[in-house]
Amino acid sequence: MPAKKKQPGSSTEGVAARERAALERSRALEARERELEARAARLAAEQARVAEREHELAERLAEAEARTTEAAAERELAAAERELLDERERATRAVEKELAAIRVRLERARSAAGGTPGTSELDTSAAPLDVDVGRLEARLEAREHELGLMRQRLDSDRSALLARERALHRREAAEARRSFEAPLAPPSFGEGLAAFTHGRSRS
Repeated sequence: MPAKKKQPGSSTEGVAARERAALERSRALEARERELEARAARLAAEQARVAEREHELAERLAEAEARTTEAAAERELAAAERELLDERERATRAVEKELAAIRVRLERARSAAGGTPGTSELDTSAAPLDVDVGRLEARLEAREHELGLMRQRLDSDRSALLARERALHRREAAEARRSFEAPLAPPSFGEGLAAFTHGRSRS
């Protein structure tokens, strides 16, 4: 029985169908490539935003740490200055006590030398003092002048320290209010995915 010949038309249709299928696959692959390129571009943009956010947070953290360190140093300095002022205050009180003792000695010396009224209020049971009244008065005047200068410097330094402490407290209060401000918005899912992918690419 003779072999059945292939019809030319059916062969042509099969070739055309295969070509159409290949063309469709090619278009699908191109569309897929464009989609992947677009996703890669979006991912790169997300990575850039995450990197910028990390940089911003790092800067803010560094600034906060610098302000904290500066405030701690200023507090330590203020504490040291206050301790020094307290020591000078004690020295000033010691000078005041010395002046009070000099005044008593001077009064007793004047009473013993001239018999001025009011000697009964002094310690008359003690032996008369052999004191140069003029020298004692000069010493008293000099020490009173010195005490006045000490008091003036002490008051000035204490006022300056109080002003610095008030400024430091205001700055610390402002820093505390700043810490309670609304934080940066949390990263989106895309940003988190970008950060994860960025971290994986680093490792």
